[in-house]
Amino acid sequence: MARHPKGMHMENIKAALRVEYGTLRALARTLDRSPSLISKVLTYPHYSIPTERLIAKALNKPLHHIWPERWTENGESRPRSNTQNANEISSSHTSQKRHAA
Repeated sequence: MARHPKGMHMENIKAALRVEYGTLRALARTLDRSPSLISKVLTYPHYSIPTERLIAKALNKPLHHIWPERWTENGESRPRSNTQNANEISSSHTSQKRHAA
C-alpha cells in the first residue's frame, strides 16, 4: 500500500491560524463555528469537511498541502484508513465504558 506524504503538523496548523487570527476561538468566531469543532477538525480526519475547507481557505493553502492524507490534489476526499476507523472505534468504546461505570 502506498504511503501518502505527510502534511502540516497539527501544531504548525494551529500556530499559523494563531498568527493570522490570534486565537482558535477568534478563528471559530470568524468562521461562525464553535471552538470545539475547530479542535475536532484538527484532530479527527473528515470530522467536518466544510470546516476543513474553511480552515484551508483561512490559511490560504490547498487542502492537500495541509492534509495530504485526507485530500487529493484534485480536492477530493481520501477514504479513511482502517487504522483511523479502528482508533475511533477503540476511543468510542473506551468512552462508553467510562460513562457506564
